Amino acid sequence: MTKIFKLLIIGAGPSGYTAAIYASRLNLKPIIITGINDGGQIINSNNIENWPGSYKKINGYKLMENMKKQALKFNTKIINDEIIKINFKKKPFKIFGKLNIYLSKSIIIATGCKPKMLGLNIEKKLYGKNISTCTNCDGFFYKNKIVAVVGGGNHAAEECLILCKFTKKIFLIHRNNKLKIDNILYKKIKKKIKKKKIVFLKNFIIKNIKKIKNLILIKKKKKKLFFLKTLLLKI
Repeated sequence: MTKIFKLLIIGAGPSGYTAAIYASRLNLKPIIITGINDGGQIINSNNIENWPGSYKKINGYKLMENMKKQALKFNTKIINDEIIKINFKKKPFKIFGKLNIYLSKSIIIATGCKPKMLGLNIEKKLYGKNISTCTNCDGFFYKNKIVAVVGGGNHAAEECLILCKFTKKIFLIHRNNKLKIDNILYKKIKKKIKKKKIVFLKNFIIKNIKKIKNLILIKKKKKKLFFLKTLLLKI
């Protein structure tokens, strides 16, 4: 007979592990189903300064390792599986994973988000080659190259600052005319723009990527063609 859990948590990012820590302390004996990305998107962050209680700099990977250890300390069970379907029609809920089927009285869905793509047909072909969503994973390959970063939020700004250390030049491409980032990040980005390490292209939309190195942007019906090595998506 399949064991019935009191609480099953889907997702192993900050929210998933936080839920597990609280639930474990309440003796709910939760299990976490990690999904394909144990630790969540935050593990790709090189430097986190706005996490409450962490007055020293910490990277995303280390932060999530600490959270995982804390959850395990309170006897949270962690299972590496990916949930593909849930039957909410009757209790206990039936949760279908790729590896197993689970029964649980309660479920917390903490699946977070995944990188947003541009929606161009060529993206699948170039993803992992000339298109990336992770500086920490692929940053080494950008050394002394001209790179474009797409996005206008904190994550895009953070990736630009990391890439500045070893790339030749960065085009920061944003569909609006203003970056939506923290003031501290804005000051850092502004310095890099003054030094011409970053070129801010505002009100631009990527309409096409031809071949591998040509990037076509549209601004007020005028085409601009850029020759780049890599496109980093941080939308």
